[in-house]
Amino acid sequence: MAYIKFAVMADNEIFYVSALDEEHATGQKWIAAIRSDIKMICTTDYEDVHLGWAYKDSQFYTPDDVDMQSPLPKTIIDIPETNRYAGVIDGEVIGFMTFVKAELPEGYFDMLHAGMQSNPVIIELTDHPLADVGDIWNGTNFTKPLVP
Repeated sequence: MAYIKFAVMADNEIFYVSALDEEHATGQKWIAAIRSDIKMICTTDYEDVHLGWAYKDSQFYTPDDVDMQSPLPKTIIDIPETNRYAGVIDGEVIGFMTFVKAELPEGYFDMLHAGMQSNPVIIELTDHPLADVGDIWNGTNFTKPLVP
């Protein structure tokens, strides 16, 4: 298996790293999406968002709503301590990422949510294989954070 790593960053600091299998169809889809300037949109406050739905002006629309007249209303889903994000390319939902607090290290769930809400930047780490969570991007290279 061949993997490609990607860093998800807020304020030039990596807060999440993902390794995607470029030989698997799902990995290929996400790799292409990331290389196409994907946007990650929080769907935690929506009861039902699916692949192929439209996203425009901060609203989701079903594929049947071609004129985009009936946006999906926000509702609170009763899935405690779970955050879900839709990957959106050119106004279309192409996939999802879900984070469950109980499955993450202490404090990481809230950090992930804050980072994902900040319009994160995602870059490929092919030229930076040792980059990891907490590293700082200066526009050319990654450095380890200064320890006080």
